[in-house]
Amino acid sequence: VELAQAYEKRLPDIVDYLMPDIKEMFGITNPDVIANSLGKPSIDLDRGTLTYLEHTMDSLHIIEMEFDGIFTAFYNSCIDG
Repeated sequence: VELAQAYEKRLPDIVDYLMPDIKEMFGITNPDVIANSLGKPSIDLDRGTLTYLEHTMDSLHIIEMEFDGIFTAFYNSCIDG
């Protein structure tokens, strides 16, 4: 529950962090559209990764990023496909 609450609270910061890559790959710059398009992430606490497998920006790519703590810092975003 704590992790889910922290995710919801930090979602605007996650969107801000992912924005440059999403703008480059998909041309989307509206933070609300990005937040709604990401869908639910797969959260791997052991690896410290958020992975978006079911986003609606396209059907070919996976969006992934690393995080520290309870979403206190973000690193190494990647859009792979």
